[in-house]
Amino acid sequence: MQKRFMENQYLSYYKNHSEKELLEVVQNPEAYNDEARLAAYDLLKKKNKTLTIEQITEFESLKIKFNDSQVITKKEEEQVDEKLRNWYSPTAILGFSIFLEPLFGAILLSQNLKKADKKKQATIVILVGVVFLLGRMALVYTQRMTQVNSLIISIGAGLVFIEFFWKKHLGYKVKYNRKSIWKPLLIFLGVIVLIFGLQMALNPELFQELLKQQQLQFAK
Repeated sequence: MQKRFMENQYLSYYKNHSEKELLEVVQNPEAYNDEARLAAYDLLKKKNKTLTIEQITEFESLKIKFNDSQVITKKEEEQVDEKLRNWYSPTAILGFSIFLEPLFGAILLSQNLKKADKKKQATIVILVGVVFLLGRMALVYTQRMTQVNSLIISIGAGLVFIEFFWKKHLGYKVKYNRKSIWKPLLIFLGVIVLIFGLQMALNPELFQELLKQQQLQFAK
């Protein structure tokens, strides 16, 4: 509590005032608020000014009142922080990056960064996710995409998001509330199904090739 008490904004303002001026503050509750009078009392005590029993009693009462108000303020700040820290977990970000698409993991992380008022970093994360997506597309286009390459890209992206962006910009041991992943999961799955459906519609031969591969697998 002492640390919170020393944050009294009037302490630095009154520190160069004379004993007479400080006594005027403590003796005029109508003209000065409790925090100002508390600072004046504290500075008088540091100047070894002898206080009356009534003044000592009031000084202690003002300290208790001020400290109680600081505790309430701290709780309110923590409640605000909890609302701001309703984030997607590192596990969710890593899972979306590996099992769906790195860009989806980037989107989840960017939402956390925006809530932490780090909009610039959120934009950078999205751009990094796009880079990983373009890398995957380049491998597919050049017919060098394998399951191993795909897994390496996905795991690499997830680790970049967590080990670099999360730990650097959100913190190593920051407390947060886990946000449900069901809504983004359904949205992302819907996007994947839509893209796959468009590919099948625009390239029927691809659909026939997939069916052929499935038949060959069952035949084995």
